[in-house]
Amino acid sequence: MTKALLTSMLFLSITMAAQDNGGAQETLPDAPERIEVIQAGLPSTGFSSNAHFVPPTFFIGPRMGKRWRTFDGQFVILHTLSTIAVFADIETTIHGLNVNPHAHEINPLLGPRPSPARVYATVLSWHLFGTYESYRAKRDAPRRSVWKFQPRVSIIAHSLAAVSNLFISSGAPRSPNSKR
Repeated sequence: MTKALLTSMLFLSITMAAQDNGGAQETLPDAPERIEVIQAGLPSTGFSSNAHFVPPTFFIGPRMGKRWRTFDGQFVILHTLSTIAVFADIETTIHGLNVNPHAHEINPLLGPRPSPARVYATVLSWHLFGTYESYRAKRDAPRRSVWKFQPRVSIIAHSLAAVSNLFISSGAPRSPNSKR
């Protein structure tokens, strides 16, 4: 609101200053005459004028600097490790649920005793979505490291889950009253 008010006040003061010239007659320059000559090989508008053609000072063209690749070695390595961790988590989850009848899944998206198909479908769909979002983040801002967040979190979380699943399924099925 303040910008609009300041802009309108500036416009009004300029207009008032232009109108208050002491009653002097304002003279306008003559209109340019039509000419047919093209000077210096530049396209002509057909009118003579004292103004000269000034080429633009900026250049819009291909980038001349370092080319940033979205699908590079670091991207491949991080997402490969992330995918390995995801598959390790899935397989140890399925194995732990099959071996230990008292084990249950703590992920609320999967339910307490999910089928292998449900585990694969849910976890891999989330993993593919995260990989796509990481790809988009790297494509849109290649110099930033935001794209590394998803694969790093995935590697840590799924590796810890796989190790936890191995500890849970390593022992024989236990009854609540047995001592070991």
